[in-house]
Amino acid sequence: MERREFFRRTGGVAALGLWGSLLPGSAAALGDVLQAESQSGVAEFASDDAFWRKVRGYYAVPTDFLDLDHANTSPTSSTVLEAFIRRSKDLSGAPAERYGKQLMGTASFRAELAKLLGTNENHYALMQNATVGLNTVLHGFPLKAGDEILVTNHEYPDMVEVVLQRAKRDGVVVKTVEVPGVEDDKLVLVERVRKAITAKTKLLLISHVSAWSGEVLPVAEVTKAARERGVAVLVDAAQSVGMLHVNFEAIGCDFLATSLHKWLGGPIATGVLIMKPEHVGKVWPLHPPSWDTSQYPMDLYEWSGSINMAANASIGE
Repeated sequence: MERREFFRRTGGVAALGLWGSLLPGSAAALGDVLQAESQSGVAEFASDDAFWRKVRGYYAVPTDFLDLDHANTSPTSSTVLEAFIRRSKDLSGAPAERYGKQLMGTASFRAELAKLLGTNENHYALMQNATVGLNTVLHGFPLKAGDEILVTNHEYPDMVEVVLQRAKRDGVVVKTVEVPGVEDDKLVLVERVRKAITAKTKLLLISHVSAWSGEVLPVAEVTKAARERGVAVLVDAAQSVGMLHVNFEAIGCDFLATSLHKWLGGPIATGVLIMKPEHVGKVWPLHPPSWDTSQYPMDLYEWSGSINMAANASIGE
């Protein structure tokens, strides 16, 4: 991606008013710099080496190689990293006493994170990553032998393996829809999904951004077509949150899972699973808690034993 396009996208996030207390990764770096140099235009920023040196200064980048990986994780800004280290030291000194306090501290950013993702703070659970969130739905969605799951041929390999295991375990049928070529109209995918749906189709898995090509797939249009036929939709947004505008309500899907340590630049091993309220309690949790979750229903899916609470508590930095 050219610098101009990178800035256009991240600058667009700023224009949407998302620079707030939730400022991980590249957002934090650009936010301060933009305030200092707001008189310059996009073209000037895109070609301004001094500007990009300032952005680079917000990260503890390696000096012996150039890291261009944004597919797995993104570099953590110094602000987020220092907050995580501080909380890790605090937690490790007295975990029994401070684990719960750090958990309660996540309340400080939950509403803003919900706003960023276009949902309600009571409709999502914090996860270790998108993989855990996707597994929660793919393992827990109620299916019986003969029911069908649709996937595209651009899904992340680990998620395909989960679906195939579900097929072996429960006798469900997996059907694959081909994503059209780069030269084709992306809405061709909508029609292909429509044609693939039968009376037995219960769940569709689709990536917002292709794990193979980086293409942005028409998830809102596909979701509308699937839900009109009674099919629940699970969106893998691992590669879109933080780079694209992702709004759960606007997409209209039933479930959306993402990692916060990729384009958003949050602490490593942080993520989110969003779920429409009508599915809560019907989808089996991976790790059911032993307490009543009626007051906070998504706690049913957030519990997974001891996790890296210092990372979760640092999401809002």
